[in-house]
Amino acid sequence: MYLGSKKRILSTALLLCVAISIAADALSAMVRYVIKNTDPSLPDMMDPTLWRAESIISVFEILLIAAVFAFYHRRLEKYINLIPPEDRKQLGILQEESFGKNISALTAEDISKLMKIWAVILVGAQTAYYISSSLYRSFIIQLSELVDISNAPYDYFVSIYNNTHGFKYLGMVIAILLGITITGIFLDNTMLKVVSVVYAIVFLIAFMTLNMQSMSIFGHTVGIVWTSVLYHIIDQVGIVVLALYLRRKYPGV
Repeated sequence: MYLGSKKRILSTALLLCVAISIAADALSAMVRYVIKNTDPSLPDMMDPTLWRAESIISVFEILLIAAVFAFYHRRLEKYINLIPPEDRKQLGILQEESFGKNISALTAEDISKLMKIWAVILVGAQTAYYISSSLYRSFIIQLSELVDISNAPYDYFVSIYNNTHGFKYLGMVIAILLGITITGIFLDNTMLKVVSVVYAIVFLIAFMTLNMQSMSIFGHTVGIVWTSVLYHIIDQVGIVVLALYLRRKYPGV
């Protein structure tokens, strides 16, 4: 069976999740601006007050994203369960014959599968981000205890921090790109699969070759880690573009 062409449950859920993620990042940025790092020579993650605040934000972000997918998946299942399982295939054939382009590009069952995949990816990615950040913070704290920041070895500390920061994002970027690839497979869309591969290559190049850059914003020094930038681009801008693309090209998705 198919949904109506204007239901667009999956793309709506994706857009709402991105909105939640952007709001969480904006709130986190405000917290960093208000709560100044007590030692500007060290990363923000090593400040316990900032870390607690960002942890609370991360937990709420994960819960809200999970709630969005739960709500829309429940709505989708409600539509599907209106028709007995044994009648759904025949109904789908009748819908194709009767409504033509006024039905969803995918069956309701396939949309449900994609919803579950994206729920696992986005909730899992945010959870993995929080866990990996926690473990990475512990690693950096232990490393900093071995280094006297007033001496030359501190340069090595900065170098190690820069070169290992990308490990936090590698798995999450791969997961999101895998979600885009799977979506492309469901829709038989070669472009989505190619874009995923190209973006993965760009991320790996940045991961292996680019170092962190520092800049000052409102008197606060901010370190720009390119793997982090690429992760947030695909996690936010990329998913927005994907959702809008689905809404425009694939009715009912």
